[in-house]
Amino acid sequence: MRITPLHLIITFFCISFIACDAKKDERNSIIAGKWHIQKAEKDGSPFSSLEGTVFEFGTDGSMKTNVPQIGSGTFQFDGTTLIQKNNATINYNIESLTANELIINTFLREIRFKMVFGRDSLIVE
Repeated sequence: MRITPLHLIITFFCISFIACDAKKDERNSIIAGKWHIQKAEKDGSPFSSLEGTVFEFGTDGSMKTNVPQIGSGTFQFDGTTLIQKNNATINYNIESLTANELIINTFLREIRFKMVFGRDSLIVE
């Protein structure tokens, strides 16, 4: 069988696609798990209305929350930005992410929100 440039191009794209999916799964596994809000700020002031909020991220890109306006959906995570795709798309900046703490901030209706979450459990799949 003769290898043509077309075969090489197709092979390259297949390998690139597989590598991208593996990298995405690796990134998702970093944030995967159940996170409970520990504190929140609205324009720099304490904001208790978000008490009890839970975000749960799956390694498959699924997301669940107990916030009725958001509901279940999907997310994308690139290490510095978390994009939530549910009833609406919300972009969060990752301020900090460790094994047990996630700090994110976003602007909703031109109001800055900062949320500090603690990890409740890991998802191992």
